[in-house]
Amino acid sequence: MAVHSVPVHGDARACAPRVAAPHPALRGLVAGYAGFGRPGARPVAHRLLALAVTALVVDVEAGTAVLTGPRSAGGVCAGHPWGHGVLVALTPRGVSEFLGVPSADLLDGVVACGSRAAELVDRLAASPSWDARRATLDALLIARTGRDRGSPADVLADAAWRLLHRDGARPADVAATLGVGRRRLELACRHRLGQSPARIARTARFQRAVGMLTRGLPPAAVAARAGYADQPHLTRESGALAGLTPGALRAILQDAAPVRR
Repeated sequence: MAVHSVPVHGDARACAPRVAAPHPALRGLVAGYAGFGRPGARPVAHRLLALAVTALVVDVEAGTAVLTGPRSAGGVCAGHPWGHGVLVALTPRGVSEFLGVPSADLLDGVVACGSRAAELVDRLAASPSWDARRATLDALLIARTGRDRGSPADVLADAAWRLLHRDGARPADVAATLGVGRRRLELACRHRLGQSPARIARTARFQRAVGMLTRGLPPAAVAARAGYADQPHLTRESGALAGLTPGALRAILQDAAPVRR
């Protein structure tokens, strides 16, 4: 699962997530779940990393929910802090399925959900454990599936989004795989996703680099393995897409490495 955010200040270990896959019935709609924080942890501001998914962040103790859209650059989310709860990562198709809007409408946005998420907040707060919260999320989301997948252009953009997350994927190769021209692919992605195929591939490559930093690889090795021209190239990308150097990001991520369930 990609890294959504890190605390701006304080102990990153307080937000060490437990990640899990959703129920198979939600495949293609939900990219994953993450439980974060610890009981009693105070809400803190977070630094959002460039990310191609939409995230629903529920603070079960504060009783709040925040929706963060796909991001094309790093930035600080200071106005909507969170401390202890769960995160649901939605694919573009999942955004359309559960929210009824294209993910392009949420690009770079941060929205407080308010009363619209009241049932979800209450149900998760009443769930006594991480496993119970996963089951609650599965049940609530499965009950809301069944929307139309959208137009042929929407289906094309969703397929492109998945392929662009593969290691080494290039827009030209994705267009060829899908049997369409570059221009058609570009228009479909911009309409459905709000970003060009090149931008999505750039974010996906950076998130692969973030995963390597989480595992403790040094920046020079990450740059080579993730396909950057050199370490300075990775450093520039990290500054633009996370607001931190690779070294600083690595230090935070090693303290908050996810536990997979």
